[in-house]
Amino acid sequence: MKKFISLIGFLCFFMVESIAGVSISQFAIRSGYTSGDKLVVSAGQPTTFIVDAVLIQSGNMSNTARVTVVYQENNIDTELSQELLNYDWSTGSGIWQPTITATLPAGKTTGRIYLKLQTWDGSNQGPTSYSNVSYGIDTGSGPVTPGPGGGVIGVPPPFEAPVTGAVPLYEYVSGNVSHLSVTYYSSLPNFTYNGVFGYVFTSAVSGTVPLYRFVNRTNGNHFYSTNDNDGFIPGYSTHGIVCYVYSSQVSKSLPVYGHHTLIAGLHVYRYSNSPGTFWGYSFEDEYFYLLQNKQPTTYPLPEEDCAELYQYYSDDLGDHYYTTVKKDYGLGFQFERVLGYVHTIQKPGTVPLYVYYSARDEDHFYTRVKQDYDSYRYEGIVGYVYASSGTPGTAAVHRYYNDSGTDHYYSMLYEIPQYYVYEGVEFYMLTYNH
Repeated sequence: MKKFISLIGFLCFFMVESIAGVSISQFAIRSGYTSGDKLVVSAGQPTTFIVDAVLIQSGNMSNTARVTVVYQENNIDTELSQELLNYDWSTGSGIWQPTITATLPAGKTTGRIYLKLQTWDGSNQGPTSYSNVSYGIDTGSGPVTPGPGGGVIGVPPPFEAPVTGAVPLYEYVSGNVSHLSVTYYSSLPNFTYNGVFGYVFTSAVSGTVPLYRFVNRTNGNHFYSTNDNDGFIPGYSTHGIVCYVYSSQVSKSLPVYGHHTLIAGLHVYRYSNSPGTFWGYSFEDEYFYLLQNKQPTTYPLPEEDCAELYQYYSDDLGDHYYTTVKKDYGLGFQFERVLGYVHTIQKPGTVPLYVYYSARDEDHFYTRVKQDYDSYRYEGIVGYVYASSGTPGTAAVHRYYNDSGTDHYYSMLYEIPQYYVYEGVEFYMLTYNH
């Protein structure tokens, strides 16, 4: 009977797609709460669980969508979650990916659990539809301990979280759009999986704050903020809480940087988890902090919350580039050496090492002094270093400049390279003696 109702709902949805324009793409109870296609419950006790869903919007009308998790028995719905409302889905297409907490009351054992979708076009109510996927109730497997990670759709890559209880925040990209999700899907429509962006929590822990997602329905861009009042940005509507992150830096965390531009008069945002920027975007600031695993190193790090500072050089651009992220950067950049160690969080006696970039001169510039520099734009903090000598294990880093090649070069050796001039000691850092 239920499948028949679902089929009718699906056909109605298909026939009025230009009006309603919203459909359930995916629905999953997180795998740690289930055994096969059943929710595991303890007899005589209510069961709280987490649901991940994907809804697709298309068509040419503004809509309101109402989503709830329901338990259906004898064709009677019992709502298990607070309603989630998404207003004014505008012209075009978009994806809504809510995470929902639901509770099944004690004694509900013979029905099934669905995702229920209701839509309106203004004051005109559209059809009600249910997810094709549903879950039964398992009362015989005993209590369940939720596992890490996301839903059962697709198989999450293996991971090792930097702290107990943290789960991956996966990134998907589509053109200029960056989509961050704690749920790993084998296929997120129109997006390409781009790896683990960092590690977060699915519920609040000490020191964390909610990370909210806002979506622009005209261009599909996603904006993330720890401020739930950021919905005033023109064209963006709130999509609820994605996960929980840190608003200030803690051990094993690194900043997430925001970048902004206007495309066809619309606000577009992108994100990076290391200093730098995207072509055509302006750097904004550090938005929030994510837990990160240490990058593999050949030798043990001298201290907790330290990182190797890598030196790259592009003969094509005549530019030295220093970063704590070792990867292929293209543009002719080749890895040359480890300059030394920086701290990834600020410790007593350390100061930020800022990076600036001049597109005009194709030059990266590193300094302890944060200020405006002619033709240079600020790109973030590389790490934390020492402003003066005296800390055991540190050495001076000298700055050199090639005026004809417009390149800044840094070295612990006081040895002036050909075509460069000496500009003094820029900072002190832990030495790399390998």
